[in-house]
Amino acid sequence: MGAEIIGQISYPEVLYVLEFRGSNEMVNGVLDRWAKVVNPKDSFHTCWINSYFIASFPVVLSARTIPELSGDDDNDTIFIRSAYKLRENMYFRIESMLSGSWHDDTTFNLLARPVIMEIPVINNPWTRLFNFSENFRTRLYEQTNIWETYTENPEHIFDYGIKVGMNFNSLIDIVGDVFTVNSITWSGINALRYKYYPCYLGAGYEIEFIVVDDRVVRINFTLIK
Repeated sequence: MGAEIIGQISYPEVLYVLEFRGSNEMVNGVLDRWAKVVNPKDSFHTCWINSYFIASFPVVLSARTIPELSGDDDNDTIFIRSAYKLRENMYFRIESMLSGSWHDDTTFNLLARPVIMEIPVINNPWTRLFNFSENFRTRLYEQTNIWETYTENPEHIFDYGIKVGMNFNSLIDIVGDVFTVNSITWSGINALRYKYYPCYLGAGYEIEFIVVDDRVVRINFTLIK
């Protein structure tokens, strides 16, 4: 964010990504994953942007500050299916869950804005948490050729540079502090277990980070239906 500005694209412009490059690690606080995108203002030219601040459709957004679904209402989370332009304005096709028990969902269109239904769209940590969870097993398979649900290997790197060995405060900066925590014993050592519940529309994930001395030592993944 502190680098020289070489061009600008205004929200909510939709970008078309041609390829990704980079190690996917955090290097001096910057994600080394870059997206080659078509310039929406000049389709004959491309440019490289940092992928930390972009997300692909569908996008899950939330202002949730509690660790799991509570009751039937889910008014603090929305699901953006796609976007379209009408008379020079950008609109989002949005899905919202009205009832967690009966899956009574509704779909509607809203003008694309930085904040929708009191939920921030830009730089939303819930989106990064959901994307990390959504892609966890695929990213692990890419690195091990095994469909697994946990890792203790610091060489396994996931979306946004999340990995075993990282400082837990850095993890909170990426995915937010939506968690429950309890004390456990891990390999005979006192540890903390942080749980995240990125759930929406009747399904989602449970992610556990085992932390020792403020360092992540294990990541556990569970699919929730």
